Amino acid sequence: MLSPIEELAEQVDGVRRAKASAVQNPVAGQVVALKIAVEQDADPEEVLGRLKGVLRQALPKPAWPRLWTLDPIEPQAN
Repeated sequence: MLSPIEELAEQVDGVRRAKASAVQNPVAGQVVALKIAVEQDADPEEVLGRLKGVLRQALPKPAWPRLWTLDPIEPQAN
């Protein structure tokens, strides 16, 4: 179940949105990949560090994301 991972990630300060997916891995089978967008004024590396800590404390080890992607959100022009 990937939605609990997304919901937990989006509760972390500085995370604007999160999208979890299962990715095939030749060694481990499937692993969790997490793509996050951070708030505009947040430091992406700081948010990522805080997010990893929260998820590792709250989730069982098989549910820990193994692949992390920062998704920059650009301002949209009208």
